[in-house]
Amino acid sequence: MLRSTLFALSVVAALTTAARADLSASATVSLVSVTGPADDHTYNYRVNVTDTGDTHIGTFWYAWIPGYDFLTSSPTITDSPPGWYAYPSGVGPPYDGYSIQWYNYSGDNIEPGQTFSFGFSSGDSPTVLSGNSPVLGYPMQTSYVYMGGPMGDPGFSFVLPAPIAAPEPATISVVAAGSLLLLRRRRHV
Repeated sequence: MLRSTLFALSVVAALTTAARADLSASATVSLVSVTGPADDHTYNYRVNVTDTGDTHIGTFWYAWIPGYDFLTSSPTITDSPPGWYAYPSGVGPPYDGYSIQWYNYSGDNIEPGQTFSFGFSSGDSPTVLSGNSPVLGYPMQTSYVYMGGPMGDPGFSFVLPAPIAAPEPATISVVAAGSLLLLRRRRHV
């Protein structure tokens, strides 16, 4: 009898702990580079997703809410964490848009406090990503994370901030060269 009661209490405690799991995330998008002719740019992005909850993340679905895709251009996947599978989805305008679903197929989940990076290319500029879906009106960067597979749990929805432009390599070189000159000058004074 005592064993049955202890077992029942441990099951209730486990279920209560699982029910309290807080799925939460934040992310940033950085413009890594721009390629192609001026009238037909391809924008290359890096998305850093941080698990801010107290349970793991097994799926990141970018520019999407259940049933709706927000990107105006079909994306190309450029990078995924090891063991994560990437799947661009959507039918495109005028009825819908596009999105990208990344899910952990055989790698590690994003654990609380960890950040994983994802990469994609698109014809959508940072200005377009910062706006609302032209078809549906939702913020373009509304996204979802799930603990397991896509739509396998209630998930967590959030909107990413406007893309951050990465400094151009030439800018970094100029700043570094200027800093070296100032340091040399101070040593000679």
